[in-house]
Amino acid sequence: MKHGKITLSLLVFSLTIPCLLSGCRSSESKQVKTAISTELELLKNLDPDTIETYVSYADLFPDTQDETDLSSGLVKIFPLFFQDFSYKILETDVQEDTASAMVRIETIDAQALAKDFSKSLIKKEIFDSANSDSTEYTLEDYYLLLKNLLEDNQYKTVENNCKFILQKKNDAWAVKHSNDLDNQLTGGFASYLADSGLFTPEEVTAIYFDAIKEFNNEQMSHYLGLENLFDSEDSFYTTIIQELTTQIVKHFDYQIIGHEKNGQTANVTTEIISYDFKKILGTYEENLDAYLSSSNALADGAEGRLEKSKELLLSSIRENTSAASATISILLVNDGSGWSLQMNDEITETILGGIAEAVSL
Repeated sequence: MKHGKITLSLLVFSLTIPCLLSGCRSSESKQVKTAISTELELLKNLDPDTIETYVSYADLFPDTQDETDLSSGLVKIFPLFFQDFSYKILETDVQEDTASAMVRIETIDAQALAKDFSKSLIKKEIFDSANSDSTEYTLEDYYLLLKNLLEDNQYKTVENNCKFILQKKNDAWAVKHSNDLDNQLTGGFASYLADSGLFTPEEVTAIYFDAIKEFNNEQMSHYLGLENLFDSEDSFYTTIIQELTTQIVKHFDYQIIGHEKNGQTANVTTEIISYDFKKILGTYEENLDAYLSSSNALADGAEGRLEKSKELLLSSIRENTSAASATISILLVNDGSGWSLQMNDEITETILGGIAEAVSL
């Protein structure tokens, strides 16, 4: 009888231990979840100190050497960045003083944001070239651009699973931060910015030509170097350049047909539309021939005929409404930071409506 009591006691004890351990693990798991939730809730109500916990201002934009602190107004962009942030803790694994958890997080579509951001930087470089000035972006400039994008656009959200590692110290669980974790919490924004394949060669070509389509006459002339089109400072040639620039601004367009990529280089086949200089030249020659066959040409004398020929050429350019297209292969190079379009004489000549070819005929 005594032996039976001992056996029963051992049975009860053996059943109780797993329950106690399970209850202990359940309690620890709840604490782990609480530690994670406490941190992630902060992302919905950020202050400057909390922001620095997740991302360094400078690390987000490593290309700038500016270490100036951000103004309070720009720090406030981060609530915009995390305005749609949400999370769900899927599972936890507690092992004594360490724990891990899988968390499904919902963040802004950082890839779309990074593409808009990078596109703006590329266009800035193009317009700097067209305006003959170039200013380096400060850290404030980068964040101001980011702020404008977040305020002006509505970005979708994306879901990803994120692994958290926690350490228990002084009976309290704390999330161990790492570059990978912080990057995931921002949707991978910094990683997308650093991705040399963020844009395809075709997308970069479109960015360049869309920027050119926005040029005014002065920007177009400077970007294409039209001031060097004629080796003369005569006012007549200056007027010719102005009229040709107007024609480009009026007619320029493009159509991307396809591309071939070979390692770090790519060739994008593109149809470029511009004014038709052959048509202009043909109209001019017809009008000139008609004039030279008239009695007025004889009466005007040599100097008068020269002035009339200039007048006819200018009017042929001004009154032109014809466009022409040419298909060329455009070279792009990826230097490890992204694709860059290589402007060359062929592109310029095509945008100029084939002026060199037409004149040489």
